Amino acid sequence: IVGMLRRRGPMRPEPDLPLSTFQARRLYRLVAEAFGEAGLVVEVLGDHVVDERGRAHGLRDLAAACATEPPAAWPQVVRRHVRAAVSPAPTLADLDDATLEASCVLRLLPAAAPPTGTPPPNASPTTSSPSSRSTWATRR
Repeated sequence: IVGMLRRRGPMRPEPDLPLSTFQARRLYRLVAEAFGEAGLVVEVLGDHVVDERGRAHGLRDLAAACATEPPAAWPQVVRRHVRAAVSPAPTLADLDDATLEASCVLRLLPAAAPPTGTPPPNASPTTSSPSSRSTWATRR
């Protein structure tokens, strides 16, 4: 009985995440459940999970977000994070005019700047696909 009542030391931290071992195990369970709700089976591998399609999903940011929330909020935080991770990214066609306008940035170039698609000196193409627009990486 004395052994059962003896106070244990603090839980050791999980080496892959900014959480205790107990917290990390809870996070892993919540993540697996949330991916299951989204129709995906994942394998937990420390600081990330891998789904059946081979896509890796990191857990560090999610663990940090959960660490700042009360434990009761974790299921909602995890579900929201997983839903965002597995939802397809919106395309330009999905955005309304106001969102597009708010996202646009005007870039002013000097008159001597080369026209778009013309490589600057000592630059190499970053894409080899003929169907995509050329982008250039400048070597320093």
